[in-house]
Amino acid sequence: MGRTLYSILLTLLLPVLVLRLWIKGRKSPAYRARWSERMGYSQRQRPSGSLVWFHTVSVGETIAAAPLIEAVMADERVSRVLITTTTPTGSDRVKALFGDRVEHVYCPWDTPGCVKRFLRRWEPTIAVMMETELWPNLIAGLELRCVPTILANARLSEKSAQGYAKLPRITKPMLSSFEAILAQHHNDAQRFIALGAATEKVHKVGSVKFDIQITPAQRSAAEALKHQFGDRFVWIAASTHRGEDEQILEAHAALRQAVPNALLVLVPRHPERFDQVAQLCHQLGPTVRRSSAELPQDDTAVYVGDTMGEMMVMFGACSAALVGGSLIEHGGHNVLEPAVWGIPVLSGPHVHNFEAICQEMQTAGALMIVPNSTELSTSLVRLATDAIECKAQGEAAAAFLETKRGALAAQLAHILALL
Repeated sequence: MGRTLYSILLTLLLPVLVLRLWIKGRKSPAYRARWSERMGYSQRQRPSGSLVWFHTVSVGETIAAAPLIEAVMADERVSRVLITTTTPTGSDRVKALFGDRVEHVYCPWDTPGCVKRFLRRWEPTIAVMMETELWPNLIAGLELRCVPTILANARLSEKSAQGYAKLPRITKPMLSSFEAILAQHHNDAQRFIALGAATEKVHKVGSVKFDIQITPAQRSAAEALKHQFGDRFVWIAASTHRGEDEQILEAHAALRQAVPNALLVLVPRHPERFDQVAQLCHQLGPTVRRSSAELPQDDTAVYVGDTMGEMMVMFGACSAALVGGSLIEHGGHNVLEPAVWGIPVLSGPHVHNFEAICQEMQTAGALMIVPNSTELSTSLVRLATDAIECKAQGEAAAAFLETKRGALAAQLAHILALL
């Protein structure tokens, strides 16, 4: 299939995309707002001067890209930055991190018309796509307008690479359009090259996620929350998805058999699941929701993190962390966020979104892979009852992170070289 057929099919599917947003809006009303932006329209005017556009998709990519965006904004040659996302939660994160210091709209759907309207409105000086944002018409539109485009913090799982390999007439021209592909890992770089990217344009520079920093405000808030939790073993299950919560609660029940006052901080990935997960937790034992501002008591079994933008704070208040999206075949989430706090990091076996990082962490003894709830509870009991091992696992995670820093400077240099 070529890009022409792809464009026709996607244009015909636009009513389905709108219907999908409407359906998702039942649980998350924000999906029913700002539809015009997804069609490429905007009431906002392009600011004068150079405009660097970052597309960060959702929450995780936005948080990871934040230090890079801040560094770009600090360059005197950059007049303004535009950040696009595709989800309301990603949009909320942009507003929380940057406020009115940046321009922000939703990314347009990848039809020729939507892309043309968007690019005609914003006319970016440089475009930076984060991680795996490969949209054929968007990339082609940027090339047509001679806008240098970088795929930053680029990653590509083996599964995704196999999918792109089935569409060579779309994939090869798209990858050839990038000025540079800044791969997180050697394996990612090789997959991009195998799909048609020019070898000289693919650079293995590491992940900017390694350059994560704890702010003074986050450290202070974490200490305050840790004080509220009291002197007991507290572990967090972060960014969980449907199908994981039951396994996590089962493991926590087993943990409490050995450590009766253990507390679970359970943070669902998506806000529309907050109420459902809270109801599920009540079946295990006394449950407190963070949004209620109620303090956890000595008998509280589960603390539901049902607020946005506080994940880093919650990591800092806990003794160990399980990163969700990995007990089911979702592909996992960022295992480096808890590592920076120097606490033991656990993950399920399904980590294809962070395959290289997880493999390296596991080899370094900085990540514990638990295939099921039984193994999860066994590992948690060991960490809760062996302070020496718990400390060693946390130190290994922090040490691994420190050895990998530096990708931010390398990626920044590639971006600024295009100004």
